[in-house]
Order: sequence, then structure tokens, then C-alpha cells
Amino acid sequence: MSNCLSDLGRQEDAMMAIQEASVLYRTLAAERPAAYNASLAMSLNNMSTRLSDLGSPEEALTVIQEALDLYRILAAERPAAFNADLAISLSNMSNRLSDLGSQEEALTAIQEAVVLRRVLAVERPAAFNADLSVFLSNMSHRLSDLGSREEALMAIREAVELRRGLAAERPAAFNAKLARSLDDMSNRLSDLGRHGEALAAMQEGIAGVVTYGLQMLSRVNVGSTSSILLGSMVLD
Repeated sequence: MSNCLSDLGRQEDAMMAIQEASVLYRTLAAERPAAYNASLAMSLNNMSTRLSDLGSPEEALTVIQEALDLYRILAAERPAAFNADLAISLSNMSNRLSDLGSQEEALTAIQEAVVLRRVLAVERPAAFNADLSVFLSNMSHRLSDLGSREEALMAIREAVELRRGLAAERPAAFNAKLARSLDDMSNRLSDLGRHGEALAAMQEGIAGVVTYGLQMLSRVNVGSTSSILLGSMVLD
């Protein structure tokens, strides 16, 4: 419910909902930790995001740290079940640390998340390549923030290659994300003074978005024309 409210822009209501859920799960986890610690960790992870959305970065960091501690325990006991969730919490921890200017710690957290996600993506690429591309993009930003420009470029290049494959299979879901990654890669190339390559990356991103938009518009127009013709045949 909290996520749905957040999607609707009702951040305060979303915060109240996830706080209530966290209180309930904390009570249940105190009585039966084996059964409810995972649910408590998930609710804390979501509450951290809501706190960040509302401009409370210190509280958001405290909450994600608790979620991360729980996921580390869960993943140590059942890595196959919880390494994916641990990686997500590490990525969120990286974002919270970055929000507070702790860039070195933020980089350490996202690097650990990438390592975990990379293993999962090797085993199940269809399930985890999309998230790996997000983590690599975030790692590129953290590296860039710390002045590690070559490493930042390497990370975003890998993200771009993953998103090329994803966009080829599911353009509606990934073309916009590929364009964002190409824009990021353009920035990383520009940081290194490679302006010709930066321009080419930017142009590729723009061309991809325009091409996809025209394809969607064409489908809408064809569908509308077909509906009109079909309607005419029925009326006649």
C-alpha cells in the first residue's frame, strides 16, 4: 500500500502506511524472528526510501542500516533466498550515504551490491541483468563523484551493454533506460576529454528514443485507423 501511495505522490500517507507495517512486523519478529525478520527487513528498506523522499536523510540512513543488518543475517543463513534482497539494501544504503556526502562509504556499499548482483546475473541473467545494470550505473556515479573517471567509464559502459541487450528484447521497458545510460556514458567520456565519443553516445541515445517514439506513434495511428474502419463496417 505504501508503494502505491508513493506512486500517486502521496508521500506522507505512504510514510504512515509503511511505519504502521514496520511496527507490526517488529512485534511479530520479536516473537518469531525466523518467520518475520525478512518481512521486517523489507518494510524497513521501504521506510528508508519513504524517509528519503520526505527529506529526512539521517533517519533514512538509520533505518536502512537496520534493514541491512537483518538481511546480512538472513543471507548468511540462506544466501540463495536473500542475496538478491541484500544487494538491493546495499544499493539503497549507498544512495543514503551519498545523500549525506559519505562518498567513500557509498562506493564501498554499491561495489558490494554489484559483486552480489553479478553472481546472480551469471546464474539467472533474465531475472537479474536489469538490476545489475542499475547497480553499475549507480557505481559509475559514485566513482565519478570520487574522481575515478576511467573506472566510472568502465562501469557505465558495462551498464550500456547490458541495457542494449535488454532494449533489443523489450524496447518498451528499456529504451528510455538505455538512453539515460548513454547520456551518462556521454558525460563520463566528456569528463575524460573524449568529446567526439561523448557526442556519438548522446546522439545514439536521442536517436533511439526518437525512433521508438515514432514506432509507438505509428502503432497508435494504425490502431486508430483500423478502429474507425471497423466501426464503419459495423454501422453499414
